[in-house]
Amino acid sequence: MRVADGGERAEDAMFNPQVELTYTKGSEMFAESIPSAVLQTYAVLQARMVERAAVFSLLSSAAAIAFASSTISMDFDINPINRLNYPSFYVSSINHHKH
Repeated sequence: MRVADGGERAEDAMFNPQVELTYTKGSEMFAESIPSAVLQTYAVLQARMVERAAVFSLLSSAAAIAFASSTISMDFDINPINRLNYPSFYVSSINHHKH
């Protein structure tokens, strides 16, 4: 909620809410989801007989990676402060699609 509202950094906080959320999501993605997907991919490729549960597990890891990375991007994209600080980025992308 603090990120969506464009919340300011608290006095005792090291980072603003958006940076904190980005670091949390990024560390979860790089420390858990990506290694898990690599390991599961290796196991599926080495298996003589692939079970549906293994494929589902691999797909869920890929979905977790996609979700985390896309929400990080979306959080930066919809941040009210970023839109105020860099209006030409958002306006030029809208005008580019009109042509």
